Amino acid sequence: MQPEPNYGPRQWVALLHTSFKYDSCYIFNTPPAIPTITLGGSALTSTAAATYQWYMNGVLISGANNQSYSPAVSGIYVVRITDANGCVYRYSSGYKYTKIPASVADTELSDKIMVYPNPGSGLFTLQDDNQLGNNFIVNVYDAYGHLVLNFSNMKILNLTTLSNGLYSLSISTEKGTAVKKSH
Repeated sequence: MQPEPNYGPRQWVALLHTSFKYDSCYIFNTPPAIPTITLGGSALTSTAAATYQWYMNGVLISGANNQSYSPAVSGIYVVRITDANGCVYRYSSGYKYTKIPASVADTELSDKIMVYPNPGSGLFTLQDDNQLGNNFIVNVYDAYGHLVLNFSNMKILNLTTLSNGLYSLSISTEKGTAVKKSH
């Protein structure tokens, strides 16, 4: 009978009135599932685990060790979790988070740019009173903060490929960035 090497270090195990001495120990822990990150409101949340550590762009975020984390800036976020024994690490895939200004009132430029019709059926026009100039970018974000479309130097925006819902338009110009909502 051969001893099985998955018991404690240097344990004596009596099998059929025979003893065996072991010099090593192998403990097999099933690793936890790879964590996933979801966005709810402005917080990133990991699947459940024993412990958490959040990273942004590969750099450990000091004190970010809860299941949820509210990012302050745009970046690629990863969470590292451990199992109940604290000895098996698993990392999530990177989650690209884009910070959108909190409200339309964040910039004066927002007051000078109109999006119509709003609500609309997918085609929107930017009325800018000559605020945009000839070099501007429009990024369209869904309710979760994901970039879904972008346009360069276009004042008529075709959003018909998107599902019905609320979208944020971030309009970047040489004068600043305006944020508008569209339905």
